[in-house]
Amino acid sequence: MIELPRFRFTDRVFGKLIALAVLSVLFFRLLARSAENQELPWLRLLFTVVVLASAAFVVYELLGLVFGLVLARTPLSAERRFARRQRRRERAGERDSRLGLFRAPQALALLGAYLAVQVGVWIGIPLIVTAGGERLANPQQLQTAMAPAILLSFLVSGGVVLVLFRRQASRFSAVGTSLGALVGLSRTSTAHLSLAAIAGLLLGAGVLVVTALAPVPDETPGGLLGRAAHTPGMPRFAWAIAVLFFGPLLEEFLFRGALLEGFRRSWGPWVAGSLVTATFIILHLAGYWFYWPAMVGVTVLALCLLFARIRSGSLGPPVALHSGYNFVMVMAVFSSLG
Repeated sequence: MIELPRFRFTDRVFGKLIALAVLSVLFFRLLARSAENQELPWLRLLFTVVVLASAAFVVYELLGLVFGLVLARTPLSAERRFARRQRRRERAGERDSRLGLFRAPQALALLGAYLAVQVGVWIGIPLIVTAGGERLANPQQLQTAMAPAILLSFLVSGGVVLVLFRRQASRFSAVGTSLGALVGLSRTSTAHLSLAAIAGLLLGAGVLVVTALAPVPDETPGGLLGRAAHTPGMPRFAWAIAVLFFGPLLEEFLFRGALLEGFRRSWGPWVAGSLVTATFIILHLAGYWFYWPAMVGVTVLALCLLFARIRSGSLGPPVALHSGYNFVMVMAVFSSLG
């Protein structure tokens, strides 16, 4: 720990810097005025400069001492600034030990940021588009104009989540632990990835068989993604890219990665798995609440994704399974709607 004399020395150094800045301004102003006076001989000018420099040095030392004593009694003193840094470090250490660095609040913060950006993009862009004129008020035209919002929402929300996660991971790296490994960002075998992808394809095919036996309602699925899937052209292609690539990566990282690990560290594995599965189903409710086969399919998908994550210890198999399931849904939409 730094001793008190060191603090006083630091205050004096800062005081001298203040005095030097003040004296420098005064000295150069006086020197400029003397140089403008053509009647003053150069020898006398040189003598004046030497005298003024000597006097300035003495004043500089005295003012440095005075300013140092003044700073030592203010919140800007080195001792008080050091004490504030120590208190912040102690509070951060207590908070980290109490929360275990990454628990439910930190995981929910990532999910909240992801959802906030998604909702912000999906609400903000329609307002901007409809403000452009009445010709875009037509639902078909509005949906076409909204196609870029689908991809933008995933890109921006993914970037925000990545930045927040890296801040959390840096705190883990300070204690010699990899947060990425804890949430499942680790390598897995090609066999596990292949089996998971095949399982996703079979699960998606099974859901299609069930939907073929049950009457499909006439209403269009709710939500931006559901409407985009049933709108030909750019909206449908944007939806396909989102659910095949961005959706599986971001959702598996959030649900079977960050949320599962944060909840597990707070409440244990059983509660964590149940809450993650329930949250995943609820957030996907808007697209299938009117059609029970789709609801059953997403519920079974959530359970299979949780099993793949726990069984493999990696996010690779859940991502492959999720992508395989979504691939079947995308092919079904394109083949049925043309």
